Amino acid sequence: MIFKKDDPKSVEEMEQMNQNIQSLHNKIDSLTDLMQTMRQEFHNREQFMLLELQQLRQMVLMGAQQAIPSTLSKGMSTYVETQNPVRERNAPRDKQPQYQVSGAIAQRIAQLGIPSHIKGFAYINTAIQLYQEDPSLTMRQISVLLAPRYKTTPSRIERAIRHAIEVGCNRGHFRELFDGRQPSNDEFIRVLSRTS
Repeated sequence: MIFKKDDPKSVEEMEQMNQNIQSLHNKIDSLTDLMQTMRQEFHNREQFMLLELQQLRQMVLMGAQQAIPSTLSKGMSTYVETQNPVRERNAPRDKQPQYQVSGAIAQRIAQLGIPSHIKGFAYINTAIQLYQEDPSLTMRQISVLLAPRYKTTPSRIERAIRHAIEVGCNRGHFRELFDGRQPSNDEFIRVLSRTS
């Protein structure tokens, strides 16, 4: 576009363009400020997340005896024992400590056809005790609480419980409680805690 200095229309268009350019510069400046603020906020969040990750690593290193009470409420420290009922990896078999299960809960689990020698039996027994003490716990929280106690991972706890439930289902003792179907871990623990 060619502007003529004496033409009033050209001067007016030129002023309008200058105003538009100034407006664009202002918008760019405000977007730059916004980006800078967002970068700072992201950096702060990243630092916070790194700090949380570092704290979680420390909790894992410290062990669950100190970590669980600080992460979960309602006195979860009472659920974690310092004794480990699982034998050490290279311990001789004849000195292997047995899972300590007894009482009405263990009898009820055995009545459902779950054999007491599988790991899931002990996990279910302890999970039911935890659930009876605090019914607001989910299966995931229970398995997180059980993992340090048995020196294993939460996913292995859940898998062992699932296997024990499957064994009980295959033996056919679940008909009265679950209409012959295999319940989820969560449902199984809830129902058994009410009936035990």
